Amino acid sequence: MKLTNILRSGITVSALLLVSGIAAQAQKTDCSTMTDDQMSDAVYARVNTKYSAELKHVNVSVISGVATIRGWTSTKKVKSEIEKAAKKIKCLKQIDSHITVGASGGCSPGMKTCGDLCIGGGDRCVLKP
Repeated sequence: MKLTNILRSGITVSALLLVSGIAAQAQKTDCSTMTDDQMSDAVYARVNTKYSAELKHVNVSVISGVATIRGWTSTKKVKSEIEKAAKKIKCLKQIDSHITVGASGGCSPGMKTCGDLCIGGGDRCVLKP
């Protein structure tokens, strides 16, 4: 009797693992169809509800799967949260963060303005309201 219960439990667990593995595979993101703009939008979406006021000072530009994040935040915690959000976007190949803490003091040579922040001269300004 005990052996039968053990075998049933093993079969049940195996079936659950198989079903959950299939479900996980179905939820995987197909990076070949995800555009740079969609990846940029995904970073903003991850932090927008909590830090929407901060995002007016942050630009996330994605080119060929490489995210460049520039701007400034009011605290180190917000900076860290934005960087963590970007790292959770599975299709991003690399994240280059240039976020500073504290209000920006003007653009340095080779940079251009994008809203209230400075971005690289070749970066696209894609601020999200």
